[in-house]
Amino acid sequence: MRRLAILGGALAMLAAACSGTDTPAPAPAPTTGRTTTAAAPLVARTDHPRLLVTPDDLPRLRSWATDDNPVYAEGLAPKVAQAEQLVADGTIPDTDSGLWSSYEPYPTESYAELFAFMSLVHPDRAKRDEYGELARRLLMYVVDKALPGPGGDEDPWTAFGFSTFNRSRWAGEGFGLTVDWAYPYFSDEDKDKIRTLFLRWSEEQFRAYPAISASGGAPDFSVDGPFEDTSLADGPAQVRWSTNNYFTGHLRNLTLMSLALDDADDPGGELHRFLENATGQWLYLTAEALRGDAAGGLSPEGSEYAASSLAYVVQTQLALRTAGREDTELGDFWDDFVVALFASLPSHDQVAPDPDLANDQGEAPTYQPATFGDLERYWAPDLVETLGPLGLLAAADGDQPTLDAARWYERHVPYGAEDSLYQRAGSSTDQTFGPILFFLLLDPDAAEPVDPRPDLPLVHDVEGLGVTLARTCWCPEARMLTFAATWRSIDHQGADALGVELARNGEWLTKKRTGYDLSIISDFQNTLSVQNDPIKDPDTDERWILLNQRGSQAFQVDGDPRVTARSEGDGYVYRAGDATPAYNASVLGADDVVQVTRDVMWLQPDHVVVYDRAETRTANRFKRVWFQTPTEATVAGDVATMRTPGGQQLVTTSLLPEDADVATEQAPSSLGNAYDAGPAIGEPMRFRIRIEAPGGPARTRFLTVLQGADGGAAADPATLVRSTAGTAYVGALVAGTLVLFPDDTGGATTVPLPSGTDRVLVTGLEPGSDYSASTSGGVLNVTAGGGITTDAGGVLDVEVSR
Repeated sequence: MRRLAILGGALAMLAAACSGTDTPAPAPAPTTGRTTTAAAPLVARTDHPRLLVTPDDLPRLRSWATDDNPVYAEGLAPKVAQAEQLVADGTIPDTDSGLWSSYEPYPTESYAELFAFMSLVHPDRAKRDEYGELARRLLMYVVDKALPGPGGDEDPWTAFGFSTFNRSRWAGEGFGLTVDWAYPYFSDEDKDKIRTLFLRWSEEQFRAYPAISASGGAPDFSVDGPFEDTSLADGPAQVRWSTNNYFTGHLRNLTLMSLALDDADDPGGELHRFLENATGQWLYLTAEALRGDAAGGLSPEGSEYAASSLAYVVQTQLALRTAGREDTELGDFWDDFVVALFASLPSHDQVAPDPDLANDQGEAPTYQPATFGDLERYWAPDLVETLGPLGLLAAADGDQPTLDAARWYERHVPYGAEDSLYQRAGSSTDQTFGPILFFLLLDPDAAEPVDPRPDLPLVHDVEGLGVTLARTCWCPEARMLTFAATWRSIDHQGADALGVELARNGEWLTKKRTGYDLSIISDFQNTLSVQNDPIKDPDTDERWILLNQRGSQAFQVDGDPRVTARSEGDGYVYRAGDATPAYNASVLGADDVVQVTRDVMWLQPDHVVVYDRAETRTANRFKRVWFQTPTEATVAGDVATMRTPGGQQLVTTSLLPEDADVATEQAPSSLGNAYDAGPAIGEPMRFRIRIEAPGGPARTRFLTVLQGADGGAAADPATLVRSTAGTAYVGALVAGTLVLFPDDTGGATTVPLPSGTDRVLVTGLEPGSDYSASTSGGVLNVTAGGGITTDAGGVLDVEVSR
């Protein structure tokens, strides 16, 4: 897949109109058109529209607005007809209360945006004019309401929160886009009011974010700079918070407002100057994050909020491109985003609850992906607000694979798949921006998009977040493994470091339980719970107290988890991570955890060997390992067997501690806390397996073998093996392969080989170093120096001689 050339280039792309008139706009400077080899010099556009769409492709877009195009006829057109009826019966704008802190059913600016778009693309001139006038009337309704501000919260229209809080990110693009798309319909007096209001809102957004707020935020920028200066990214917190959805929402809104008015309508260029703030400060920081701590294609805010936080970034980039303005290079982030998006999906869809229901009744096909962080509904989301702009950028670059990937996802992956496409593209949504983007993305004359998955890698590492997404093949029978060592320092992240998940034939055998806030603490995340010092301050936030009581990774942690080893070889994937700092919160007086690490060896296709090290300074502190399951397991000694709704098995064998307490239980639906929203709608994990070290020893080790199998298959036995000399190692022999893990640090060792051992994988050694390995006499001897070289993750692969 070609890397997107986001920076630079002139645009001759899917786009818009001559703003309600048939007189051609002045021709822009010549460009080289679409290219994959060279970028033409940027030329700032002075005509309209110039945000997301341009005049260049007006005939094509108008030719799409016909009954022959189902995306228009069954999606956008019904949405427009519905909006016209809402205006006719007075619902819009009369019922709009200006609500900005929570959901407003009929935000007037969104409907102004919809009519402004129709003033560009409707094939009938008279109807375009009608829509243009309607867009102007609705937008000026809001402008006139908000203009007397700033005011207090008693008048929502003039309040500070109107331009800075939820409404501004959910519907804030409507202001800049409506002005640009319906520009000829606004009078000089209108534009003067708009400029006055946009200036105030830009300054308010500047003060609201980035500010030292929400336990973080970016630095207190000065309007006068610095711009694109490394000092802006001096602190990791400010860089990480620049991926927050409010931050990126303000980035988008500042960009659109600063570009909407012509030079003649912005005396002194005061409003235009905010573009430099948006790109040289906001986007500069976000780009720093997406090239660094968030590199690899996933949003640090988690799966639900990624649908907005990343969308606002690519919407900004598309607006900059169409306006002929400088952008900021994000490295490989968008290419990685496409890979991570598909790598998160099981091999085929499942049945999930109807999203219009508040319970788990009602069914429709959807993919249930690997996710993390806060999530209220567990199915693959419709990402048109991200994939629409990304696809348009790809089209401008001549990048057909990315364009196909965006179109294929929207047709085949979200809830209801292709059967729901035209409803999602218009009539069933309460949004207006989505239908516009569907119309722009899905060219009715284009060939059926190619399934992108077979060309993608089988293992994808999201390095910034320490996430691995691995599978055996791009086929219905694929096995899939995920591992995470995710850092946690901004909103909407889960306590899931060292979590592991396993899917088979499109069905999850075990995975993290999705939910919101306290629903995603460590004992629901397929990782460890390790008891720490109790928090003694009675004024501590009750959420932190509950996390502490349950041995969870904390909110205010002492440091980041990290991946300590990565390697893949013939038939195996190995990952190791250290999450020790995530369990300590010294600021709260809880810093007793000495060690929490995990090594995971996936013996493809069906065996996963997990080795956990857990230690506290104080004894009598519980230490537990958890695996969530869709149905209740049966326990016989150290083996727990679970049968999935699809008839497959998960067999969990606990080899260490040798006296482990293995139990199965129904996962609680609520923790009795105001912050616990319970599991997400559609979440299949309802039970869990608990493996506990009896007596809470200060130091313990867990060795667990997970096996996926068909319903009628007998599980392979797992045998515990210990070293007898040299560095202390323990391991598990399963299906002919012995996997060895060092008790702590690896090195030369001697290990007896049980009968049936064909191969040994020794972990914990120095990466890329030479060792000798002898297997004569039924004993493995590993010493430094020799003819076998460890791989990049310090794994030595030894074939057992007979």
